Amino acid sequence: MDNIANRLGRREVRWWGRTWFLHVEGFHEARLRPDQVRRDLPDIETLVNLARSISGTS
Repeated sequence: MDNIANRLGRREVRWWGRTWFLHVEGFHEARLRPDQVRRDLPDIETLVNLARSISGTS
């Protein structure tokens, strides 16, 4: 995570935090309602697209 944080900005690191929260609280713990998951989808999609562009995958 430190390497990513050094290469990216604070906004992207916050997106990573939201993604981790969604993964843990939504998937593992099943504590999130669908509307809570939908709220974060645009930021998560942006983070996935950013990761793809950096890694060169599609």
